[in-house]
Amino acid sequence: MTSGSAGNIAELLLASRRAGAAIAIPDGAAEPSIAEAYAIQDAVVAKSGGIGGWKVGAASPAAEPQCAPLPAPLIFQGPARLPAEGYGRLGIEAEIAFHITSSLPPRDLPYSRSEVIAGVGAVCAAIEIVDSRWQAWPRVGAGWQLADHSANGALIHGSGISAWHELDLSIQPVRLLIDDRPPIEAIGGNTAGDPVRLLVWVANHAARRGHPLKAGDVVTTGSCTGMNFAEAGSRVRAELRGIGEVELLLER
Repeated sequence: MTSGSAGNIAELLLASRRAGAAIAIPDGAAEPSIAEAYAIQDAVVAKSGGIGGWKVGAASPAAEPQCAPLPAPLIFQGPARLPAEGYGRLGIEAEIAFHITSSLPPRDLPYSRSEVIAGVGAVCAAIEIVDSRWQAWPRVGAGWQLADHSANGALIHGSGISAWHELDLSIQPVRLLIDDRPPIEAIGGNTAGDPVRLLVWVANHAARRGHPLKAGDVVTTGSCTGMNFAEAGSRVRAELRGIGEVELLLER
């Protein structure tokens, strides 16, 4: 994929976001590399209201993480009411997120775990709405998924707690409730294991990329409960025991 075609993909994704309609991957287009996918993300978020946070995840505790900047207009303080018709899919994930209160600007040396933790004001419960711009999702290649901000539709976060440093978030009890269905429960549940490892990684990645974490950002660290689907009218709640909860109503 050339830089020109990467720009074309970014424009297609922007058009999909503006129209609220999924699109097909262009015939004959090569799947983006990781570097190309990140360049597409940057081009999209620059025209989508700027960066208000990040999502980051990894397939296993040893796997290299991947991430996406989140457009500021798609991050909401809970409890929130959002129109269901604004999303083509309503995938729901319960996640652990961090409020950044001290900026972590680019520098020559990578940030240590303790330095990144010092920049966190609170840990909180979050709900991610998963909604891809690709018509064929989830049956699209990893590069296409990454280019589309890993199918982020919106992020809803709670206020959380500041006294979290003694908690082991890798075994944090989590519950996701959608309407009157049985709760989805997990102990930890994140495929990456330790959410703080992901936070440290994205802090250094974002700084190298020229979009460092800044005060006010929210960083969410991947699903603890897998993906479950809601529908118009659903009430959703994510709970982190001892930390807090966040609620979402998907209005008809």
